[in-house]
Amino acid sequence: MRAVLHGVLIVIVFHALPVLQAAQAPAKKGETRLNLKADSIEFDRSGGALLLQGKVRVTRVAQGETMVVHCDRLTGKMKDGKMEEVDAVGNVKVQSGDLTAAAASAKFDFKGGMIRLFGAKDKPASVKTREMTATGPTIVFFLKTSRVLLPDGGETDVKLQPKSD
Repeated sequence: MRAVLHGVLIVIVFHALPVLQAAQAPAKKGETRLNLKADSIEFDRSGGALLLQGKVRVTRVAQGETMVVHCDRLTGKMKDGKMEEVDAVGNVKVQSGDLTAAAASAKFDFKGGMIRLFGAKDKPASVKTREMTATGPTIVFFLKTSRVLLPDGGETDVKLQPKSD
């Protein structure tokens, strides 16, 4: 198993370097970097498919913003050297700036600039920032505008600024 994983990591490092570089060094302007950690990593360079399983941690640095995702299983699809869609399943936790989110599963649409969070039957999805907390069965968070949409209802608590005289 270690030999297979080592071989996969070599493939990732040497054949997908522009997209899947370690996030330890700061990303250059306009560059996207990923650091992938999991019990099992599989990358199909020809088809652009990515599968991470077990104790998954992905750190993505893009345009100076860092996003860290923890989950049990993550699948992704790359096209033209860019990660287009990512699905995270099982104990999903997201941290990006002052945003923290938790859900049973999540779909990341980097092209559309949004994260769709899905709660479990007994535990809703949640998003927290300095200004608000939202919980509901489904939450759509727009990354660039910090807009929150709860299409299936839910609850939002917003901190309002005191009126200045």
